[in-house]
Amino acid sequence: MLVSLTPVLRYWVTSLSTGWGTGRGNTLIVLGQDVTAPDMLGIGSYWRSYYAVLVWRENHFRRIVVTGKDAAPLMRDLVVNQGIPPAIITVEDAAISTHDNALFVGRILAGGDGPYVLLTSDYHMGRALS
Repeated sequence: MLVSLTPVLRYWVTSLSTGWGTGRGNTLIVLGQDVTAPDMLGIGSYWRSYYAVLVWRENHFRRIVVTGKDAAPLMRDLVVNQGIPPAIITVEDAAISTHDNALFVGRILAGGDGPYVLLTSDYHMGRALS
């Protein structure tokens, strides 16, 4: 309660999040977070997928890469059900950490069509960019 009701909260949240970018690019990279069952997205992966649909509707990326073991195939299914063409989606389903996401997606996109837009949670963006 002390942290929630003091100015400390604002500084703590600000330190965990980074600013929004323009959202403009050719390739959207969506990092998975969690699953709650083998066939059900967790809340973090769900919201990232949801925002991927909103961003795609606004910018119509040429390519979308969803990444994360177990979550990526479910994320693909969700965004396809919301109108994103399956042909533009690449699934990377081996990554089990943020480091793996970067490494495996980097291999997929080597020599690819940038600029790239990274979509993750605000509190995760600082770690994902480093």
